Amino acid sequence: MNSGINLTLQQIYDHLPLYAEEGGDFTMVNVNDLVNLTGPTDQTEALASVAIVQNIFTTLGLLDTQLLQQNVWRFLSFPASLMARSLLQSLADNEQSLFSNGFWLPQDSSSPVSDQQRNLLHSLESQRESNHSANAKPIRYVHVAWGLIVLDGKVLLRHREDKSRPNQNNYVLIGGRLSQNDLRAAGDENALRVLQSPLASENSTAIQIALQREINEEAGLHSGIHYSFKPWRTIKPYRAVEGAGANHALTEYRINVFQIELTQNGLFELLNNIKKDEHLTWFTLEEFAQAKTADGKMAYLDALVKDFDTQSKWSQEVKGLSSSYTDKYAYEKEAESVTLPLGNEDFIELGKTGKEKRLNITLTDTEKSLLIGLKLLGESESANADLINIELVGLGWVKAIDQYVCNELKLLALKLAMADLPLIESRNESYFRLAIKPAYCFLNDSAYRFSVDMDGPGITLIRDEFDTPLGRFEQRTLFIDTSKNLAEEIDRIATNKDTYRRFDEENFSKLIRRDIRPSCNQLGLRTLVRTVSKSRVINATYIGLSLQTVD
Repeated sequence: MNSGINLTLQQIYDHLPLYAEEGGDFTMVNVNDLVNLTGPTDQTEALASVAIVQNIFTTLGLLDTQLLQQNVWRFLSFPASLMARSLLQSLADNEQSLFSNGFWLPQDSSSPVSDQQRNLLHSLESQRESNHSANAKPIRYVHVAWGLIVLDGKVLLRHREDKSRPNQNNYVLIGGRLSQNDLRAAGDENALRVLQSPLASENSTAIQIALQREINEEAGLHSGIHYSFKPWRTIKPYRAVEGAGANHALTEYRINVFQIELTQNGLFELLNNIKKDEHLTWFTLEEFAQAKTADGKMAYLDALVKDFDTQSKWSQEVKGLSSSYTDKYAYEKEAESVTLPLGNEDFIELGKTGKEKRLNITLTDTEKSLLIGLKLLGESESANADLINIELVGLGWVKAIDQYVCNELKLLALKLAMADLPLIESRNESYFRLAIKPAYCFLNDSAYRFSVDMDGPGITLIRDEFDTPLGRFEQRTLFIDTSKNLAEEIDRIATNKDTYRRFDEENFSKLIRRDIRPSCNQLGLRTLVRTVSKSRVINATYIGLSLQTVD
């Protein structure tokens, strides 16, 4: 530092007002007297030095503001005077530094020094933000391009660049910050200056370049091959004391969110990449709306939520998010519903419930078991399955990692296709799934047992466990609430006492469709009660009037 400036600062220090450590006595100093007492002949330098020191002291809240209006300095307390002297002594002494040499050099985010930098900046910037009379100005600008990838009722997020911190929002949408290179690629010659200002977000070409670069880096996808995108929402500028690692300050975020639409190639590429990258994770729509998963992962979505004004509006928007992949099935109409066979005398049945037709396709036990495995994996059964010979990919797709199973699935797919029932889709030699919408694929009635509970009242429906070449699936149990009259009616049918009917056929059919069938469908059963030639029939096994343990 210039020796003249050092001398001036030291003279200001020597003439600072005093404050007693005990008793509350104090002195005051007039600013004009302080300028004259500093000594140098150059009054301009003295005035400037005193003015700068005064601004520093005022910013730190050390001086009595009422007296300051009269050009008088008085410290508010003894600690305030200590703070002033510590800072001014540091500025006046060339041998003094507040931090060790190299403290502010760039650090890895996991470094203890980085945490110290972050804590200092967080404290300083939080004080600056909260103690401004209006709105403190940001000193950091971050321009963000996020991609919204929604599949199967879940949203894809990625762990932030920063290290994990307890009780911190560590996950964000796929995408990231605009860079100088993005701006240069978009033709901006003054990239660094523009990037550190609000102007960068106005360059829509650069924002799109950033989106494509980040999605490639974070999810391994290439624009035009694996996906397309379109604008979803431009978020109002959002300010917060935030930042990864030590890059922590009052920041203004300017965020553009894009809706990602995957191709089939993109779907498989993404699902495979997710399996390899522990930083990628799914949030259900409900978890995304609440910014927290059941296992404690927390997402940084504050800017998005605030842009919708209220949590309820944000939650409503999340419920309506459209999928990033339009899944097409060969069979996706109710009239194309399929029942899969179990026993030796069972056949595949095709058609709307109540109008099914048996198809004359003979299947081996292994083939039946493969179809059952694919059906159960096409729903949410994987969580309850002990998988073998396959890897889950997603959206019902599995990858056969055992050559025998792979060949069996290929042969079965070919056999069904030749019988004019292309029920199995395959891709890249080893990927398979059922080509029917899961809601319209059922198991034979013989896979189910049930009991009636008069106290509930209701029905306990049990689906048997299955051992298949694709894995073992646990028994599933579901309790269905009903009226007591309906429960009694079902007991009468199951015990062949259906001579007295509480409901006429029309009302009974309505009750079954409304109260029973939706729950049956959850376990893959078409319906519990059928009407055949005016007789009410139950094919599932009845195990009596007792309430079973439910899931």
